[in-house]
Order: sequence, then structure tokens, then C-alpha cells
Amino acid sequence: MAYISPVQHLPFPGTPLFLKLTAGIGSMISLQTVQGEIEGTLTGVESGLVTVRIDENTELHVVFSTVISFSFY
Repeated sequence: MAYISPVQHLPFPGTPLFLKLTAGIGSMISLQTVQGEIEGTLTGVESGLVTVRIDENTELHVVFSTVISFSFY
């Protein structure tokens, strides 16, 4: 599990966090956010947000500043 400080670590192109997340595209991910846990397949990474597919009909765009921790599994 990777613990992060959302204010100081946002996934902007070229940053280590962005590279780690883009390397994990297609993998299962668990995001612990300020609103609760989100699990699914990481399908995209953009500046400041990630996209997670929850099921075949649902994709969530998660603002990364709400993420407390994440892990790939």
C-alpha cells in the first residue's frame, strides 16, 4: 500500500507518482479516499485525477487530492 499526502503528491506528468500509476493501468487498484474505498481496474491517469472501472458499465473519475492511500492487487 502506498500512503500519500494528497496536497503534496498529485499525479502530474513526469512525476514519480504519475509514472507509478501509469505503469499500473490495467491492474486492479484499491483507493482509500476521504469518502470511502473504491476498488476496480485502473483505466486512466490524467493530471490530478485517475479513472477506475468499477464494472463493465461504470467508470469513476477520482480527483486524486481526495485519495489517502492506494494499492495495486
